[in-house]
Amino acid sequence: MPRGPKRPQFYAEVALNLHTTEALFYVNEALFEATQEVIGFETVATAQANAPVLSHATRERRPGELRDSIDAKVHRRSGKRSGVTATITTSCGYGGFVELGTRKTPKQPFIWPAFEQNIERLPEVVRENLQTLMSGGNNQGEDEF
Repeated sequence: MPRGPKRPQFYAEVALNLHTTEALFYVNEALFEATQEVIGFETVATAQANAPVLSHATRERRPGELRDSIDAKVHRRSGKRSGVTATITTSCGYGGFVELGTRKTPKQPFIWPAFEQNIERLPEVVRENLQTLMSGGNNQGEDEF
């Protein structure tokens, strides 16, 4: 039996008709690098900027502990459902309570708004990365793929 509330997830799937394994390599690499940039760096930075910070230390918590605990992991997936997965988490233990609220405390979302603010850039960054990879890094020939 699952414990806790169901976590919100974002899932996107795109079907591409690639004619070579080299093209698949380029697409996967561009997607991984774009996800690393948009989710791993930009979304984490936005979430850290959005995270509420205590005004003074308590016995249990220090100011900035939640903000400093925000991190992302980006992984390549292989097999039938190959692609990229990304996870944004906090390691402080109470980040989920702050994000989603409790019966006694109102929610103060900081991760989901950061995700929504940055995710729209992902296709653009994938395209830029694909162009760079396909042109051998010199960024010439914008529509080569």
